[in-house]
Amino acid sequence: IEADRYQRTLDMCEERIRFITRTNNRLQTDSQLRQKVSQGGALDVLDEGALAESELRGASARLSATAYTRRATKNFFAAEQPETLPPALRDAAEALGDAFPTLARRFGFQQESVRCQQEHLLLLLANTASREGGRALSSLHAKLLSNYRQWAHALRVEPACARTTDVPNSKITDLVLLMLIWGEASNLRHMPEALCFLFHAMRLDVRAA
Repeated sequence: IEADRYQRTLDMCEERIRFITRTNNRLQTDSQLRQKVSQGGALDVLDEGALAESELRGASARLSATAYTRRATKNFFAAEQPETLPPALRDAAEALGDAFPTLARRFGFQQESVRCQQEHLLLLLANTASREGGRALSSLHAKLLSNYRQWAHALRVEPACARTTDVPNSKITDLVLLMLIWGEASNLRHMPEALCFLFHAMRLDVRAA
């Protein structure tokens, strides 16, 4: 919807530019127009048309750049550049390490989805740390993996996820893999048992590597 709105605005700008171009016989550059105004000269109708065209062209270019940026950039933070992050997110990024790119390469997750889920998990960790401090990772792991553990218990299979007493790296791998699966799950999000199965199979694959 937003892209359509930008496109309609661009079309209106281009139509206005064509109209002004047809009704004027000569054009002046921005520097010429500004020089004339700064010298106190009055702008005639043709000068006003040229200035209006210049402004519209500039507005059209800015809208095009904005629309492209909004389509190409979906993240508020550059998670791949920890030094640019706020302190709370920087701490979370250091804890995650290279888990996202490693799992993304192993299973072929889409790069845009990887970036979105990396930012998502950073925010979840930072938010949890603001309330629970050093227990943030274990607390978030227990919360997000609780449904998977219930699924495994119902099927009487050994959960492939990290246990409460396991090292932090195992919990990070669980969280990253779960977020990456969820990010590309689409309508499977309405079938949590399917997500649990995918996580189980892929986590066993990572463990066997």
